[in-house]
Amino acid sequence: MPGLKRKLAATRAGSPIKRIAPSAPSTHAPSAPSAPTTPSDDDDDDDDDDDDSKYESEDGGFEDLEGEPAPAPAREHTATHTHAHTSRKSTGLYAMPSADEVNQLRATGELYRDGVLKLQIEAMLPALRPRYESTSTLDGALHRLKAHLDQLPTLPGVPFDSAQASLEKAFPGVHVRIPWPPAPPPKGKLAYAFAPPTAVHLVGSWPLCTAAIRSAPMNVDMDVQMPSSLFSVKDVRAGRYAAKRAFYCAALAASIANAPDLGLRVRFEEEASADAHSHATLVLLPSKDQKETDFSKQKVVVRVHLSHELGLFPVRRLGPAKVNVEASEGERGGERGGERGGEGIAREGESRSHGSLASPSHSHAAYNSSIARDSLRVAHLFYLHATASTCPAFADASLLLKTWAFKRGLGGGDRASAVGSASVRFLLTMILAHLLHEGAVRAGFSSYQLFRGVLDFLARRLSSEVTAFMKHIAGIPSHHADIPREEWGAFAPCLVDPTGALNLLAGIPQGTLSHMAACASASIALLDAVGGDAFSELFIDDRSSPLLTFDEVASVRGGGGACREGAGASASTLASLALRALGSRAKYVACFDGGASTWSIDSPRPSNNTVELALVLDAEHALRLVEHGPPPEDAAAAQSFKQFWGDLSELRRFRDGRILESVVWPAAEGRARIPRKIVEHILARHARPQAAVQWHADAYEGLLKLPAIIESCASLQDTSKSGFQAVQSAFEQLSRALRALQGLPLALIAIAPAAEALRCTSVFIPTPLVLDSLGTRIPDAASHLPAHDLILTLESSGKWPDDLSAIRAMKLAFYQKMAEMLPLALEGSRAVVVRGGGDAGGVDDDDDDHLEAILSQGFAFRARIHHERERTLLARAHALAPALARHSRRFDVSPRHHALVSTLQNRFIAFSETCRLLKRWTSCQMLSHIAPELLELVVLSVFLAASRAPCSASTGFLRSLQMLALWNWKEEALLVAGHAAVEQSEEDVRAGKLAKFDVDASLRAQDDFKTLRAQDPSCETRAWIIVTEMDLKGADFASRGPTAAEAHAMQRLAGAACAIILERGAGMSAMEVRSIFTPSLSHYDFLIHLDPTVLPRYAQSLAFDPSLIASASASASASAHARTKFANLASPFAASRFGISPRPAFDVGSDFVNLLMSLFSDTLRLFYDAHGGSVIGGLWNPSLLAKRPFKPLLGYSSVPCGDGKDKMVRLNCEAICEEIERLGKGIVVGVQRVNRRASAGA
Repeated sequence: MPGLKRKLAATRAGSPIKRIAPSAPSTHAPSAPSAPTTPSDDDDDDDDDDDDSKYESEDGGFEDLEGEPAPAPAREHTATHTHAHTSRKSTGLYAMPSADEVNQLRATGELYRDGVLKLQIEAMLPALRPRYESTSTLDGALHRLKAHLDQLPTLPGVPFDSAQASLEKAFPGVHVRIPWPPAPPPKGKLAYAFAPPTAVHLVGSWPLCTAAIRSAPMNVDMDVQMPSSLFSVKDVRAGRYAAKRAFYCAALAASIANAPDLGLRVRFEEEASADAHSHATLVLLPSKDQKETDFSKQKVVVRVHLSHELGLFPVRRLGPAKVNVEASEGERGGERGGERGGEGIAREGESRSHGSLASPSHSHAAYNSSIARDSLRVAHLFYLHATASTCPAFADASLLLKTWAFKRGLGGGDRASAVGSASVRFLLTMILAHLLHEGAVRAGFSSYQLFRGVLDFLARRLSSEVTAFMKHIAGIPSHHADIPREEWGAFAPCLVDPTGALNLLAGIPQGTLSHMAACASASIALLDAVGGDAFSELFIDDRSSPLLTFDEVASVRGGGGACREGAGASASTLASLALRALGSRAKYVACFDGGASTWSIDSPRPSNNTVELALVLDAEHALRLVEHGPPPEDAAAAQSFKQFWGDLSELRRFRDGRILESVVWPAAEGRARIPRKIVEHILARHARPQAAVQWHADAYEGLLKLPAIIESCASLQDTSKSGFQAVQSAFEQLSRALRALQGLPLALIAIAPAAEALRCTSVFIPTPLVLDSLGTRIPDAASHLPAHDLILTLESSGKWPDDLSAIRAMKLAFYQKMAEMLPLALEGSRAVVVRGGGDAGGVDDDDDDHLEAILSQGFAFRARIHHERERTLLARAHALAPALARHSRRFDVSPRHHALVSTLQNRFIAFSETCRLLKRWTSCQMLSHIAPELLELVVLSVFLAASRAPCSASTGFLRSLQMLALWNWKEEALLVAGHAAVEQSEEDVRAGKLAKFDVDASLRAQDDFKTLRAQDPSCETRAWIIVTEMDLKGADFASRGPTAAEAHAMQRLAGAACAIILERGAGMSAMEVRSIFTPSLSHYDFLIHLDPTVLPRYAQSLAFDPSLIASASASASASAHARTKFANLASPFAASRFGISPRPAFDVGSDFVNLLMSLFSDTLRLFYDAHGGSVIGGLWNPSLLAKRPFKPLLGYSSVPCGDGKDKMVRLNCEAICEEIERLGKGIVVGVQRVNRRASAGA
């Protein structure tokens, strides 16, 4: 800010605003380093104030607004180049590259994998840098503020009860409420006084030129040093310093608000902190009524921090082990909760220090560090400035780190962020400087190399219990002798600043640190991965919401009252309780809040009564049923265990002979709810007052279940308890029976499943129907019986014929023989041979013959025989290419895909339900015709991504939606390394190593993708290209993929759904979730309304109305009674149109849609929700709506336009709608014509 320096250098008033210079200042302690300033008349006063100019900002950096301007390396360094280009002797077109250019090309290939990321970073960095040279109005506003602060009056000391009145008397035109700390006022006779500041400094990333442009306004931090005469050494104890600081802050606010010539609006702000010891600051905004001070165009806010003189309080008194404040009620509660956990609660190898900052020892350390931090800013900034002056890429690396952190909800601000992360931006800058001094990275590295070095430090060091000491440099005070190193070791992880007086990680909860480490690990894996858009995921995509990165997120209301210190302390207590209760089920627990609290100076401090509790689960242990405690012989531990768990604790004997205190969690509602139940129980038992917990995942309950009224009358057993185990057990029973059949000419050697339900990814868990109740107790609207596909392989034989017709006749003979023998082998089962019509696709193909088996358990299966010779014969006949494609998909692709998905769904505990949710959402958007296998591959790509695989369906579903919204399917193929994941060793899986797509295969797939797009730029034939190692062209399910228009629509819908979920957060209600699954019908040209009572799958609809079925049944029964003479002779089946026989795979709605598409495929497009939808949406072919001259054999129904004299015709929409109603008699209620485009064509 050279303009601001020149202005304030010309107008000197009061105490100066100082800036550090490159030259090292005096090293005597306790004075902080200062820079020599330009000689002036008041240099003698400067000497007295040099030791008082010590202020740290959130990001690091400070500026002397007068004196000699120091060099700003960040401003001079542009782009990410770290070496100057060597000049060439030849400048011609074909000049040889210089040595430096060759080295840069080699480094680009080694570091960036490809040059695109390097170019993207270089293009982004200029957009992140503010225009420091265009700050004249900001300079003027700061100059006026500095002059105003120098002229403030002195207020005499008054007791606590008179503090408010003292301010009102001194500044009568302004009403300000003192932002007292949330803790009770300190005891004793304290005098609250005010005097003009002894020094004013511009601090932070703005003068250091490391501020990063972001969506929120940037901070211009100004530090105001309070006179030491207002404090005593004893003020370090019992919150006395914080109380006096709050009074001084209120006095400053009142004085600024009482000075209209400043053109500033004043507000209080306080960052949420896990240690409850954060201090209020002032936020200054332009009032916009004075042009000379209106800096709103700079997109910045001025934040005023308060500080005290270094050495005011002895450093040894501020060590982490010193007790200067009593543990609060909430902190003591957190400690007691931890003790009650006892053995069996804490994870193996977990120290108590990881439990929470709520324990008294951590609370004391956080309290002490909050005071010490106010006196070390100059030392830290000198450290950063000295480091930046030796590293040309320091500033650019800082921009990358801050942008990366901001996109992940780290670094505070006015939006949701992890509790305790307000200082993360400053922390990242200090870590970067630490690595440079330690030699872990070199000063000549590029900004990208420095960025990766810090990420590697975060991933390796933050999650470990290691104490690191930053290197001391000349020019800053050293307090290493005041606080022994052993004292820091009790508070690991710990990063001690270069002065040896402050743990930079103090006040940051372990959950937030673990979250930072996890984000860093995922980012490194992303940079090392093959393919993908690493740049967007690192710096563009917003991943700040915990719903994207955590497995379970709960909105905890009332938690803010658990401790008197406010939401920050409560969040720490809640996280401590949750982590100790979950034990090895969770890797870490973090809390999120709504960002910094900002309020008017005449208003009371707002109470943030809601926090978001976020869990990262351990997939191996999260869903276990039993919590093992200590044996009864350990009386103390057993008593502690029982006190922690309450009535749920019971003594149990296990099979291995152990007798332990235990807690057994019921799984009636599914094991996925167990972690939620644990947290709910513990918070209800130990949180004070009891917190209301609302889990985000609970809002999705009911989307994948049949209505209770249908489940009770149609199902043989409760599917919520048995899950997919019932249908899989039926499959195993059928397989054993088929293998045991005697009398077949050839023996069965393999039975391969190829059905969604048998790999646990069907939208609904198959209901074991009560077959005897069909047509009576089970209404037609709930009579759907899905058929599960099986592939049978017979032993090899040379007696198979060499003709397609003969082979299929042979298959029929096998089917018939099996149909005769199977009912004898399985009691209560029935089997028939079906000729054609078995596929929902409506293909007229002889190979659609199959064996249909219905078991007594209420499940149906559809078996087909696979013979290898058939594929060879189909390949020889070019006219049978479509039949060959169907054969390959049915007998090769489907079993292979089933084996892949089935294997990986056993590895990922949330994969199954995530697939079901995504399929449900896609179907609800009336896009049921998209192949379910494609959606399974989409979900699989999410679970195999560089980020940690989700352990909950809600998180997996949201990530899948985000992937669909962000996937640039026109220009990128989706590579799914599923087979590489299957082949991973157990050690790699446990270590969380990323399954990587083979590089050569990836290159071939990309070449095939480019060729396909060159042949079809409009993407009309194939929009989605999803590639696996066994399908490099992505053609396996291409025939049932979305069109380009459908892919566009799906992308927009996914983006809108993501926006709604992320905006509402964990407090999203079930009704709001259902709105995401409710389609819009306004964009269709016409709507076909179906009769719900004749749809076998209507019970699966989200809009299911049981009254429709009841009224239809009552009407049918009344009609039957009227036709009979005696009531007791009335047919009990009159209410059913389908009768009492089971009809596997019978779906009226889908079959009707297939019929219409086969008749009008060139005229219209139909969209339908196969899972119970009662409306079919239709779009006319736009090319047929325009007028065109009449000619014979147009190929569609046409009607003359106007009076017919011009012999122009258009599509006859009216006749087609009437024909649809005629074809759907008994099914179609009516056709509603929106007719917008048809009218335009007429």
